[in-house]
Amino acid sequence: MRRLNVSYPATGCQKLFEFDDEKKTRIFNEKRMGQEVEADSLGDEWKGYVLRIAGGNDKQGFPMKQGVLTNSSYGALYGSLLAFHIVAEQYPASG
Repeated sequence: MRRLNVSYPATGCQKLFEFDDEKKTRIFNEKRMGQEVEADSLGDEWKGYVLRIAGGNDKQGFPMKQGVLTNSSYGALYGSLLAFHIVAEQYPASG
């Protein structure tokens, strides 16, 4: 199970989402902190959202580190991250 902790700093809102299907959260694999990801593959309710990866940790609790450019020791961790800290950059237009 993967968890997404999504926050929207403009309003101070924060919510935790849990996904049992790892295929849905595959879009976050091999991504780095600060990268923006379109969240359309997470489900219909996520269409139009753009998310920025702000952090995360793996099964052992090791956090992601900004600026690590090598895949030697951290590459395996990024593929199996359990939790992501996400900042919503854009909400879909209401209507």
